Amino acid sequence: DNAASMAPRQHDVPNERSVSSSIDQQVDDSTPLSSASKLHHNDGYPPWHAIALIIGFVAIFVQQLLASPSSSSNDNHSLLFSRALFPNMLPLSVVVSIRLGFALIIFCDIFRALFLAVYLDHRSDYYPGSQLKASAPILYRGILTKDGTIWSGFLCVASFTEITWMLEGVFFFLAGILPLLSKHDSNSSSIVVTKLSSLALMLWEIVTPCAFLVTLIVTFVLWPFAIEAKKQGNPGQIGLLNSPGPLLAHNLNVMAITMELSLLGGLPLRRDHFAMAPLYGCAYVLFSWSMRNSWLPQLSATERKSWGAQFIYPFMDTTLGWNTSFSLLALLMVLLASHW
Repeated sequence: DNAASMAPRQHDVPNERSVSSSIDQQVDDSTPLSSASKLHHNDGYPPWHAIALIIGFVAIFVQQLLASPSSSSNDNHSLLFSRALFPNMLPLSVVVSIRLGFALIIFCDIFRALFLAVYLDHRSDYYPGSQLKASAPILYRGILTKDGTIWSGFLCVASFTEITWMLEGVFFFLAGILPLLSKHDSNSSSIVVTKLSSLALMLWEIVTPCAFLVTLIVTFVLWPFAIEAKKQGNPGQIGLLNSPGPLLAHNLNVMAITMELSLLGGLPLRRDHFAMAPLYGCAYVLFSWSMRNSWLPQLSATERKSWGAQFIYPFMDTTLGWNTSFSLLALLMVLLASHW
């Protein structure tokens, strides 16, 4: 019974129709738009307790970081990136090459997603009790593909996974070039090296917990949800998760971080900076709330209103009452636990 209660709701979007005809048919076959708006429209405005939770945590995290005595942006951390954990087995030159290799893979994947991706059209489904209507197809189209636009390309990289994946790529790029800059810079405390090393360490403290969060959520939440959705006639979610790009971002992300922790540089996670990743998570929650009416740009304003607010993650649904806040709290706790 519990498994059934957590299954995604059966939605009324046929799968075999083309994107344009399915959207038109769904709007036409249901009640008129004015009536459909009354029946299905929910603006998805977050409940007061979820807003209070995020504001409260942001205030606590910002205060904690401001009070942190460990370092400032003027500290030079370049030596942390210029050491190899096992120099006899993996000398620094190899460590640098592996880091830059990870960065190259990530940047190529982000470029493909932004400009060239043509994912299976994704339809959001929601848990029982949601007041949201299962979405029309979300069109993931790279900017340079047929029917692609700047906005459709942006949607391809607007998930928590993809944004974190981009930051991980920037981290590995910086971690790879910092030893080279330090080696060829006669003044190792130069402004450039100092600022870049601080930025790299900040990114490390963000992407490490987030990489573990992404893999855990995808494995134990999104995959079971997508499998159940496929049984109910919505194969788009499992098709999206099975695409090469998402598979890379959901698996190589944590593999690369684990290699950095255990084989490459053994970079530390400063305990007094535990708030970095949760603060980043709170920022994405605010971003997700702001995007709730922006995932279906192919529809007219009237049609978007008839569908109502949409979220690409079912646990970000703002219409689940107190479960909305419990979900956010659980996600923040996982980020905190991943740091420690």
